[in-house]
Amino acid sequence: MAMELVRPRPEDADVLGEICYTAFGRFFARFGLESDFPDAATAQGLLRMMLGRPDVYGVAANVDGKLVGSNFLQMSDPVAGVGPITVCPATQANGIGRALMKDVIEHALGHHGPQVRLVQDAVNTTSLSLYTSLGFAVKEPLALVKLPATGAKDVTARPATMADLDPLDELCRRVYRVSRRNELAGHIAQGAEHDMPVYLREREGRVIAYAIPGFLGHGVAETNEDLLATLQAAHAQRPGNLATAMASILCPSRNGALFRALLKAGGRTVRCLHLMALGPYEEPLGVWYPSIAY
Repeated sequence: MAMELVRPRPEDADVLGEICYTAFGRFFARFGLESDFPDAATAQGLLRMMLGRPDVYGVAANVDGKLVGSNFLQMSDPVAGVGPITVCPATQANGIGRALMKDVIEHALGHHGPQVRLVQDAVNTTSLSLYTSLGFAVKEPLALVKLPATGAKDVTARPATMADLDPLDELCRRVYRVSRRNELAGHIAQGAEHDMPVYLREREGRVIAYAIPGFLGHGVAETNEDLLATLQAAHAQRPGNLATAMASILCPSRNGALFRALLKAGGRTVRCLHLMALGPYEEPLGVWYPSIAY
């Protein structure tokens, strides 16, 4: 098998998205778990978006003239987030996944910075071993919790605007110990356009929490109650179909109080994952949850 790594083009999104959908679907079906992608169009849309962003590095594997897998590196802010990585089921176990991972690691360390992170499905022992062998270490166990697609309005919570970027970034750096300023700016801009705003909570004029629901979102807060209230406020304002699609959170399962609060609110645990890091890592100080990247 002759394998070559190439830079994927926007027009490759349909092929690579189909591979992504098939690979995730078949893997999770073996364990009776829900796939992250309900259909091929969703995976294709995600990859089309990533291939069109200047702050995302992509790499694809070409075997005998045919694309068989891809990997991505999100580089909006100081921490680089890996994924999604997928390989066509018919060509797995041939070193393609390792080659795709080594390529994005080398790109991150050579062109971005020393902090690289990803979120790994705990049930996938093969990828856990691969990432560990490449230098990643588990930093936090996570529980993917699906929430009811409903929420409760809160007068202390509102959609964020660009004017809120400084206090949002300050809260993130204080709690999460990293800046996600550029990512936040992108979510605020896209949220206003697509009716999926970033929600924040204030107390006495001070931002104390923000939440971006869904796999691509993350959140930080001063207390568990602040985070839960902000999430519920965000869900209450979304149209029904968007609320259903976005009503999930990667809860750090060591935060038992938050985990219990999510379950009490009607949440359902779907599966367990790991936040893994390569390079410098400062443990968050407070209440937080990661995106599917980090």
